[in-house]
Amino acid sequence: MNPIATKELMDVRYALGSVDSSKSRYNLLKRTFSENLEYRIFAEPVIMSGNRITWMTEYEGQIINYKQLSEIEQNDAQELLSTRIKKLFLAAKTYQDQSLIDILEKCIEIPNVRDICIIKTTSGDQIVLMQWGFLSDVPGGEKGIIQAFINVKRVPVLIDVQYTDETIATFETVHVEYEGRKELYKSDANGKFTIPKVKVDSIIVAYQIEKETQIGHSRYTCYERGNYIFKVPLKSDMLFQVKTSTNEIVANEPFTLILDGDEIPLTTDTNGQMTIPKVKVESEVFVKEKEDRKINQTSFICKKEKPLYNIIIEVPQPEITPPPPIEKPKLTPMRIKVVDKDDKIIPNADITVEYAGKKVETKSDENGYAIIEDIEPNTKVKITAIKKQDK
Repeated sequence: MNPIATKELMDVRYALGSVDSSKSRYNLLKRTFSENLEYRIFAEPVIMSGNRITWMTEYEGQIINYKQLSEIEQNDAQELLSTRIKKLFLAAKTYQDQSLIDILEKCIEIPNVRDICIIKTTSGDQIVLMQWGFLSDVPGGEKGIIQAFINVKRVPVLIDVQYTDETIATFETVHVEYEGRKELYKSDANGKFTIPKVKVDSIIVAYQIEKETQIGHSRYTCYERGNYIFKVPLKSDMLFQVKTSTNEIVANEPFTLILDGDEIPLTTDTNGQMTIPKVKVESEVFVKEKEDRKINQTSFICKKEKPLYNIIIEVPQPEITPPPPIEKPKLTPMRIKVVDKDDKIIPNADITVEYAGKKVETKSDENGYAIIEDIEPNTKVKITAIKKQDK
């Protein structure tokens, strides 16, 4: 046996007769409930001199007083104690002896929660009661401490997670605080999650964390048949498709998108597509540009309708070298001399010159010459000269 503590019998009274009978009472419990060792919830009293009792246990391990436990550990201890006491009473009912039930009801009285201990054994936590069967003799002292723990009701709490438009919010991470616990849950494919056991009338707080800040802070009171809805900002997947300005798909290309200041590296698939899941509606997403590629649109607003967001990469047009300028042919004047068949000069003759679709009329001068300006060399020319008749 291992000692737990020695306590002086002050401001307490034994509910089962003489204190001297406490040892025999323990032996009765040990004999009656030895099959499944239920009796070990009661510490063995060893009466000492000076009106003191040393409380012993068969368990080996670290001893922690209930008052030293954290809120979470106290709740776990209450649940463990409630389970063990209920098993004890179920075992007692198999004897069909009401007097045994009456004795147990007095045995589970303790004067103070400090008379509850947790023993950290190698096989798990065990719970042990000291000063069992004693009542507080202080005016206004607590009574029915263990019974109050037994009467605590815990129920599963089902929480519906919805977007602000009341559609189901699937796979949303939600932080939950209750009874000193901080736990993390994720809504399922139906937008629900369940907290397994919550004390009725206790407070539940739910929220999400965004950039180290709590958002959507909601507070609930746990009821036996409560309905709980947790609202989250409306979100939508953003599906991008990347093409060139010549309508060619850009596959297996890395991109960096920026959302709320965070850079998100993505790579297009074989269809030139990439997705950012669960973006808050009306959030703005930026596409980080590279020096070697120009994008037609670098920012997009998330819409709940889930449109396809098109990123168009401009394809640079090849530089076209203009053809060299066409040199204008050199033009030269054409000199015509009008003579008769005897090679005599004919002045003042009417001359018609036809070339390159043009027709020019002129006269020979007094020396029989005429000049046609600006004719391209090697141009075929037709010349007609008519001598004016003397009057």
